[in-house]
Amino acid sequence: MARDQTWGSMYNVAERLTARHCEADTLRVFAQRYRRMTFVVEGLLVWDMWTDVFEPVRKRRVFTNKWTEIQPINEAASKLEAFLRERPDQAVR
Repeated sequence: MARDQTWGSMYNVAERLTARHCEADTLRVFAQRYRRMTFVVEGLLVWDMWTDVFEPVRKRRVFTNKWTEIQPINEAASKLEAFLRERPDQAVR
């Protein structure tokens, strides 16, 4: 079976974002798959015990192999990178 290049790219982007923005923090960025009732959705997740931000990249029906792109990986990554730079939980009041 061939390697899924989109999943590999999401994994690499998640590793890079974690290294760049979450070094001394509990937050981590993951390539994540969620299964809903009739759909499987894959994307990038920023997670720790208090934060859960998910940017979907693609989806498919449960019993099919054809993925539909929701947004490009670089677009999802740029949204998460903006969130990590401007984190509301780290705002100075």
